[in-house]
Formats: sequence, C-alpha cells, structure tokens
Amino acid sequence: MKPTLRIVHLFCRLLQRERLNRENVIEEYKINSCTFDRDISDIRNVLSELHARDELIYDRNDKCYYLSRGGLQDFTGMDVMAILKVLLGSRALCHDEMMGMVDAIRSLLPYEDRKALYYAIEDELKNYIEPMHGNAILELQWRINKSIINKKNTDYLICFNGRTWFLPVHSAVR
Repeated sequence: MKPTLRIVHLFCRLLQRERLNRENVIEEYKINSCTFDRDISDIRNVLSELHARDELIYDRNDKCYYLSRGGLQDFTGMDVMAILKVLLGSRALCHDEMMGMVDAIRSLLPYEDRKALYYAIEDELKNYIEPMHGNAILELQWRINKSIINKKNTDYLICFNGRTWFLPVHSAVR
C-alpha cells in the first residue's frame, strides 16, 4: 500500500472513532515502528492545520491512539442505546427511515462499541414493526420545518390509507 493511501486509511479509521493500537497497525500494514511514528506525526500535522479542536491522543492504558473531539462531550454506548431503544419503541418511522436513523446514531460511537450496541438492540431491529401507514415522514417534516423557519407559506397534500389531506403551512411574521 502506498504511504499516502495508508495515512488516509488510518485517518479515516480515526474519524470513525476507531482506536488504533500501535502493534496491531504495524502488523496489519506490514510497516516498521519508525514508519508508524511518521504516519502518526503526519496525521497530527494535518489535524493541527485543519481541525483546530480535534487532537490525536495516545492512551497509555490501552496503548492506543484515538481522535479527541476537542472538548465536546461524546455519547457513551449507554446514551446511544437509550436513544435507540426509545426511538425503536416509538414505532414512528417507516422501516427504511428507522434503519437509516439507527445507522446514523450508531456512528456516533467508537468502533468497538458499535458491535456491542448492535447485539443490545438486535431483537428490536429484527422485529421492528413500522407504522400502519408505512409512509416516509422525515423528509416531509424537514420540508415543513424549513418552510416555517424561512417564513414561507406552503401547501402540502398528504395522502395515506386512501385519504388525502390539504395541509397549509403559514408562518407567522416575526
């Protein structure tokens, strides 16, 4: 693998919240320790130039490198599990929307926690029952919200279960 491609690959793994163990990376990419140190230094340089709040940290206990979130509080696996259990229990979204939301929310976790979370909610995912109307609603809700924020008067026709409703959205002038 070319050095630049390897560095980009390592950087992407860090962005996906993966923790990189030095010995594992050296073995995986068949590189020596000096090359690994140079790669880490290059990633730190990129971060200092582009991402002022993010920092590459070495955890001495785990002997792993990880990307800090610049003082932002990270979600824990417990936080994400609680959010997803409530969302799944609400049965408010069609199947495709729900699976997209689950994937997006799971991506907030470090790589190692994603698998554990999947097993914690696996039954709910397999047995998810979407609302009877089966309609995708997120995009419609988003468009209505944007119309209100932009103070646009918009009319929507909403159809499900063989019925049609006219929904006028009129924003109050502030």
